Amino acid sequence: MVFGGRVLREHRRPTASIPPLVWTILCPMPRRPKLSFAESLTSEQRQIFYEGHRFLAMLMILIVLLFPFAGLYVTGLLGAVLGIVLSVAGYDLIPYVWLTVFR
Repeated sequence: MVFGGRVLREHRRPTASIPPLVWTILCPMPRRPKLSFAESLTSEQRQIFYEGHRFLAMLMILIVLLFPFAGLYVTGLLGAVLGIVLSVAGYDLIPYVWLTVFR
């Protein structure tokens, strides 16, 4: 598996003789390397994140499309501009925030 330009090895159970609980305790899954803030803003990292989190991708599409209209409805043109800025910022920042908080 490739993550952030680095190749991660996947752990596989060598034999069926080791019980799953023992295997989990002795060989935990490797943690993904921590992404820096600048690395998380690249389009490649966003694509990897949103491909792995389909629900968040659909939610962000709805937010990006609906925030400007909600801002326009609530406060007019300034609200529409603010809605565009907030939705684009959210689309770019959600992968970094999600991976930092839920790691």
